Amino acid sequence: MINDTSVEGPYAGYATLAMTQRIMSAAHGGQILLSQITHDLVWEQLPPDISLLDMGQHRLKDLLHPIHLYQVVIANLPTDFPPLKTLESFPHNLPIQLTSFIGREREIVEVKQLLANARLLTLIGPGGTGKTRLALKVAEDLLPSFADGVWLAELAPLADPAFIPQAIASIFELRELPNVPLINIVTDYLRAKELLLILDNCEHLVEESAKLSQHLLHTCPQLKIIASSREALGIAGEMSIVCHHSLCPIRLKSRVKH
Repeated sequence: MINDTSVEGPYAGYATLAMTQRIMSAAHGGQILLSQITHDLVWEQLPPDISLLDMGQHRLKDLLHPIHLYQVVIANLPTDFPPLKTLESFPHNLPIQLTSFIGREREIVEVKQLLANARLLTLIGPGGTGKTRLALKVAEDLLPSFADGVWLAELAPLADPAFIPQAIASIFELRELPNVPLINIVTDYLRAKELLLILDNCEHLVEESAKLSQHLLHTCPQLKIIASSREALGIAGEMSIVCHHSLCPIRLKSRVKH
């Protein structure tokens, strides 16, 4: 039995299956995991040769709240496994989402397919069309695909485009060095990284965001970028998607900038 309250879905059965799938995906081959509610139901009835190891709370993909997990320990079976494959297992700075992301599976699949064939994907649309939420959802799903993580740079608070390198540097806790431009420090750090960078809300800094993206993509061969903006960045190789009003299903149109 699984606790249904942490998943928002059209009905309880779907929620149970969704959570079961997420818990299974966190485990390794041969590893048995239980949720808190299942632990509470069975722990007093366990045979003497079976015990439960407290694995603590973990964030699982698509679930709103952390889930307390337990590992079943059985005599003569393996008990040592790598860390659970939860969101904490991958390097990132993605914020915890306060709402579920339901009903845009087609759009998510299309964004992933386009990003697989491009190194710069820009989500375009006016405010309120769900660009940031879509970018974060795709980034969360792609966490296992990037060895050096998925990282969000929020550009909305910046009034001066000169601060974009500083915003990116702060994500990775990079420090300025005397007589060394900060963009050089950022570039050197990212040069060998297999990493997805999200530049969120570029519309008021389009020109500088475009220059920075072009520079990083040319110098960091394993880097990919998702940008969100009210207009395309307009650089070579960019793939753009138009997001319409968030109250309706998002309609996507892709185009490649040459």
